Amino acid sequence: MDLATTFHTVSAFFEHNSDLLTISAGAVAGALALSRYWADQAWKKKQFAYDYANRVFEDRQAMAALHMIDWSNGDIPKDIAAEYDLDPDHRFWDQAEVARALRPHDEDPEDATLGGFSPKEYVIRELFDRCLAHFERLGHFLKSGIISRDDFPTSLAYYIHVTQEDRLQPLADQLARYLDRYGFENVRYLFRELR
Repeated sequence: MDLATTFHTVSAFFEHNSDLLTISAGAVAGALALSRYWADQAWKKKQFAYDYANRVFEDRQAMAALHMIDWSNGDIPKDIAAEYDLDPDHRFWDQAEVARALRPHDEDPEDATLGGFSPKEYVIRELFDRCLAHFERLGHFLKSGIISRDDFPTSLAYYIHVTQEDRLQPLADQLARYLDRYGFENVRYLFRELR
């Protein structure tokens, strides 16, 4: 076949299949654009999740609960105690009190009516619920693949690692029971994945 015949054959092919070629080129361009769009969306989701994780540190109530996990004792911050009308003389806590506050509501050996929490225990439970709500959402992000284990901020993962320390065993055991009892499934998933 000579050059003229080859050129004529190729020209005829393009002439008869121009619509098909246009559609194919459009499909390739569309696929590339869609791929880029999904990559951008994945990045935005990761950025949102990472920013959300870092915002936990801005939530004073969540941080008060995290301090109760990390420290052996301390005080509920004055502004938080005032918000819950907690007597200023009852702000001090230790880990044994925190563990007791996290008992199931129907498991109170000292209260025949069950579920009787002191005002301080109520505040401690509220602080943990606030903190665990953040961790529940972060666990969902991790479980659904929005963020990976490597994307999780180490400054927040620190508190999960602390629960593995022997000094925290009674509190860690009670916290695990609390998670089970009140259905914090994504928190449990998060703790398992980051340990």
